[in-house]
Amino acid sequence: MYIVGRFLLVLLFAGVSSAAGQEAQAPAAQAIFQYQEVMVPVRDGVHLQTVILTPTNATKPLPILFRRTPYGVPEKAPQQMPASMKELAQDGYIFVVQNLRGRFKSEGDFKLSSQVDLKDPKSTNETTDAYDSIEWLVKNVPNNNGKVGMYGVSYDGLTTALTLLHPHPALKAISEQASPVDQWMNDDFHRYGALRESYAFEYTVMEQSDKNSNTHFDFETYDSYEWYLALGPLSNINGKYLHGKIPVWNDTVEHADYDEYWKKEAWVRQLHDSPVPNLNVAGFWDQEDPWGPWQIFEHAGEHDPDHNNFMVAGPWFHGEWQSPKGESIGIIPFGGHETAREFREMIEAPFFPLLPAWCWRKTDVESKYFPERVQHVAHVCGLASERGKNDEALFSCGWQLVVHGTWKICRGKDVSRICFRSGQSRALPAATDFTDLPGWRLADMGSGGPAIRGPSSRRAELRERAAGARRGDYGCGIGGVVCVDHRDRL
Repeated sequence: MYIVGRFLLVLLFAGVSSAAGQEAQAPAAQAIFQYQEVMVPVRDGVHLQTVILTPTNATKPLPILFRRTPYGVPEKAPQQMPASMKELAQDGYIFVVQNLRGRFKSEGDFKLSSQVDLKDPKSTNETTDAYDSIEWLVKNVPNNNGKVGMYGVSYDGLTTALTLLHPHPALKAISEQASPVDQWMNDDFHRYGALRESYAFEYTVMEQSDKNSNTHFDFETYDSYEWYLALGPLSNINGKYLHGKIPVWNDTVEHADYDEYWKKEAWVRQLHDSPVPNLNVAGFWDQEDPWGPWQIFEHAGEHDPDHNNFMVAGPWFHGEWQSPKGESIGIIPFGGHETAREFREMIEAPFFPLLPAWCWRKTDVESKYFPERVQHVAHVCGLASERGKNDEALFSCGWQLVVHGTWKICRGKDVSRICFRSGQSRALPAATDFTDLPGWRLADMGSGGPAIRGPSSRRAELRERAAGARRGDYGCGIGGVVCVDHRDRL
């Protein structure tokens, strides 16, 4: 299984003719985002540096995908979309990136901490900052539809996951990816109490040396391993180099045991339910945060009546699913599988359009992975199970409407229409609770369309609705887009 986020960008260049003796000049690329930088206020009066990237081709209100980071926000709109963002951008979102308090232009102090005290009304932390920021965004970002998703890897995954402790009502879905939860047990700084000296030292220097940059420690020798061997006792780091100026390094050295300091940092101890849909993502060879995603999944599963808690794990090092392909780990190939792209295409992108209009474009439908993606979506939504015994399920009708009715799927929510392109869907086993379906058996008929077993009047009705879909009456098949409408999400 695989996962992560994405963006597609197509740059359009106009041909430019040049007169004799004149040098041809390349035209500017068409902008894909409108860029805006704002300072978002939170409850204690601090303002957080926030960049808003709105698609220039947006024709309707869009959901917001929000990422909170200590590493810096974009200085301008991208000219080319990162491969990791391709699929998400295709689905249509306003992307918002925010620097955490105390980082770069954001006001306040950066504590490099995951402590959350929701009992103290005056306390501020990453949970409250996210809540207040979402409140501001849905009220002030032009042309948003009032629904927000969050995602991120590593520290950005942490800030995403911390929203589970107190999510804003507008937050409809999140994907924490490689989030740490307990820095003493088995994330980042320690392995069950054994200090990862190089990681803890270098990371705290990077994040707390300079508010306005990600600072890399300047080693005196090329071979850092030799540098650590020659360092001597741990106290020499402060004695010779840091001189007590890095607060989290000081705390790490002072609290060698699993005391109250580390227990308060272990925010996951407060998590006991699944308030919003969350796609947890982990790498089996993650050398930084192998503990966090599994712990979040376990704790959130303690009370999950709406089945909001999902887990994806792949053969990845830390964040490899963000890479363009993910076709190997080190020198070991994955048998021709581009696991990062497959994850984004088949799992991550389908997960977030748990927002109101879920659309697959022509390039998606023509992908060789489309049948598996359809199968995954149907399983996630409760329409079909992966190991059911019956061949009941989704099917295509030309390019248009398959069934137009109200199906009780997706955790009890109404879905009004499902559309797939001809010849590209796949028979799926039935869910255990298929009782809410209209009772029509749909079978794979290839490009010939679906076989609908039911009264002739019902077949005629479906044919008419399919024709209406071609005209755009039902919102399906418009511009070569294949849609699944989930009305209650982003």
